[in-house]
Amino acid sequence: MVSTTTRAKLDRVPLAVAEAVHEVGPYRLTVVMILERTGLSRTAFYGRFENAEDAFAFSWKRAREDLLLAVGRPSGREAWREHVATVIDALLRRAAAEPYLASLYLLHSHAVGPDRGSFDEALVQALADVLRPGRGFGADPPPLTEELVAFAVLTLIADRLREGASHGLEDLGGELATLATLPYLPPPATAGAQTGMSP
Repeated sequence: MVSTTTRAKLDRVPLAVAEAVHEVGPYRLTVVMILERTGLSRTAFYGRFENAEDAFAFSWKRAREDLLLAVGRPSGREAWREHVATVIDALLRRAAAEPYLASLYLLHSHAVGPDRGSFDEALVQALADVLRPGRGFGADPPPLTEELVAFAVLTLIADRLREGASHGLEDLGGELATLATLPYLPPPATAGAQTGMSP
């Protein structure tokens, strides 16, 4: 049975891995770095993980769950644009609250395995699913618009994290919500149509 103290130290592994990866990158992560940051004994560490790569994969999955929780919030009675803004704000708050953990997930998916692209498909699809109901607003965006917009939003967040500018992440909410909803809105009326004059 794992003691309460050991369990608390094991719970710190994702953040410890994220901090170490922020300093040295995913390929130079060592068990010693994790042990120093968590206070775990080697016995406790190896009782849960095979090696540093296993701890990285576990931490990456934990960061993934954290960000997916932000995107997975139901809209309730909110209008679609407000819901998109709420989801993006929640995603930014999570990333700003734990920037190293968010960076681990958004910037280092490639280290989990060769089949990973720039971003984990689960997060791209979760955000795309939030955007998809926008197709009913008059515009007819091309196929894959939701995925491309989700990728663009995540790229902008990842770029901020890469620059170490997590303190301003939450301020991006309005701009990212506008970026995300713009392809779904009908084009503005021309000046002649608004005044009743012919072009």
